Amino acid sequence: MTGKREVEIQISARPTDVLLEKHHENKAVGWYEENREGIDALNKFAEENGSFSDFHRSF
Repeated sequence: MTGKREVEIQISARPTDVLLEKHHENKAVGWYEENREGIDALNKFAEENGSFSDFHRSF
């Protein structure tokens, strides 16, 4: 053995992985845009009143 390993690579798998990754990124951005108003409202509430779970903390 010369120290080289043979690796079986599916040429078609990589472009599919890249496309799926981009699809998920676009979907996440779309979700954020659709929910931006609600997210901003919750962030504002948390800044003014603290987190919903603050009263559960024992520290």
